[in-house]
Amino acid sequence: MNTRTLASYIVALGAVIFVLGGIKYTSNQPVAFDPSKSGRSIFGGRDDLGNMLQVQTENLERQQRRSSASGIMILGGAVLFVGAAVWAAGKGTGSTVAAEPTKACPFCAETIKAAAKVCRFCRREL
Repeated sequence: MNTRTLASYIVALGAVIFVLGGIKYTSNQPVAFDPSKSGRSIFGGRDDLGNMLQVQTENLERQQRRSSASGIMILGGAVLFVGAAVWAAGKGTGSTVAAEPTKACPFCAETIKAAAKVCRFCRREL
């Protein structure tokens, strides 16, 4: 596997982490107090205080989940950045130039081009 292929996988992983963090962040928006959802108290009136406390508690939990989602998004962005940097620095192996055939020199055993007439290492004629 070459460097650019690995970097592509890292970028894809970073994007997935970032998107999952974004989904978690947006699904935990604060909820507004709705007086129509208040029930009856034991004294005959509406139980606005109990509903308000429940909404506030739920919003605190949502705030904590949003905070962890922010961390997940930052992690995803960092992984994305690292993958992009590796991809930019990596050398692709998809060159169109075919490698020349080689053979071993019968005198010094070094690898030389198959069409060579003289070994470039031992200078002997082949």
